[in-house]
Amino acid sequence: MDWSDFAGKGKPSTVHRAAVDKFATYYQEMSYGKLNLEVNFADQWFRLPGKMADYKVTESDYQNTYSEQTKAQKTRLFHGGVKVSDSSVDFSNTAIVVFVLPSGQTAIDLTLQGFWASDLPSPALSDEGLLKNFFTAGNAFPLKQNWSYYAHEFGHTIMLPDYYLQSGNFGNDALIPIPTGPFSGFDMMSTQGGPSRTMSLWSRWMMNWLSPSNFYCGDLSTLKDTSLTLHPIDQIDSNLKGAIIKISDSKAVVVESRRETKYDEKTTRSRNGVIVYTIDTAINHGEGAMALVPPAGRGLYYPYENDGGQPQLDAMLYVGNSVLIEGLKITLNSSGLRDIVSISKIASE
Repeated sequence: MDWSDFAGKGKPSTVHRAAVDKFATYYQEMSYGKLNLEVNFADQWFRLPGKMADYKVTESDYQNTYSEQTKAQKTRLFHGGVKVSDSSVDFSNTAIVVFVLPSGQTAIDLTLQGFWASDLPSPALSDEGLLKNFFTAGNAFPLKQNWSYYAHEFGHTIMLPDYYLQSGNFGNDALIPIPTGPFSGFDMMSTQGGPSRTMSLWSRWMMNWLSPSNFYCGDLSTLKDTSLTLHPIDQIDSNLKGAIIKISDSKAVVVESRRETKYDEKTTRSRNGVIVYTIDTAINHGEGAMALVPPAGRGLYYPYENDGGQPQLDAMLYVGNSVLIEGLKITLNSSGLRDIVSISKIASE
């Protein structure tokens, strides 16, 4: 999309196609081939009615997603964009519309999105039927990171929740013990801007992307001491990736094998090893339902050289590390191409 007073330059695919393709490939791999996105990329600029300033959404507007101003701007972009492109774009069976804006635009300060399941004011009508989800990257991220924004927002389209603490949004991260929240950016749905951009075992389990052979299920009440050989979660195969131990009707402890991937960014601490975390489904969306369990004595560290970016929780288990959580002792005994983990119950005092 462009405007009469701010025209798009060149072919959109020259700048934007790579981000769209990476986003689609990401979900094909995260889902072990169970989710394949068909991308219809209209490689031309469509002219929105009015001027660029008519579509302005400030950071303050973004923070008030249900305000009349923000709802009106969502409707203006979504409905207007569909209308001007409808004659050239086949919207049949479209789950989501992604708007690409010209580089350097000043209309969308951060991002803008609307989802039928939450904050979409009204669906847009195309010749092929109603459209119910949209997003556009705006100026929130460097252009090379747009794929990551797409991946996070599409997660909401398929009903994955935010794992970050919403109370830490909009410059308030200093008010919470761990920036972004207790899962500290170890899942795309915790933050799309963190160094680790994979999806957790729990996310994949909820989406039914895992095969029964990919995870071990146990119950604290009947658990026997066990040793598990875990293969990295991002390897697409039928091997065991992790364990889910039921603690109560709402809580579980999850163990999973991690290796740095092509989607991650390099950090000063290795992300090759095992993570342990709790999931409590009695805690609401955006309130920290997933919480990492780091080895004793660990805290925050800056993941990038020269102290760049937000601090992260130093939560990886390396060989010899253990954690104690919810009556369990979990130890990483060996690590290489795969991880050997022991899980045992702690005798109650």
